[in-house]
Amino acid sequence: MRFIAEGFKRNLTATDIEDGLTRMVARNIEVEKETAITTAATQQQPENELKQYALQLQIALEQMSATMQIIADQKEEIAELQK
Repeated sequence: MRFIAEGFKRNLTATDIEDGLTRMVARNIEVEKETAITTAATQQQPENELKQYALQLQIALEQMSATMQIIADQKEEIAELQK
């Protein structure tokens, strides 16, 4: 939140703020060596569980997109009020 507030103070665009937040959040991806055990475990995961994760991810992305739109709208309103 502090980064977003500071971005507004510096008159950054919503896209600039989003890009900055993207760079701030670590994205560690661990690649596991595929073995017969990991392959079998992956195949045993229920398809519903995978769909559930995909749905949760989609909802989170939609919420983030809506939040970024609100921030952009508020920034425009602030700019108009400052005029």
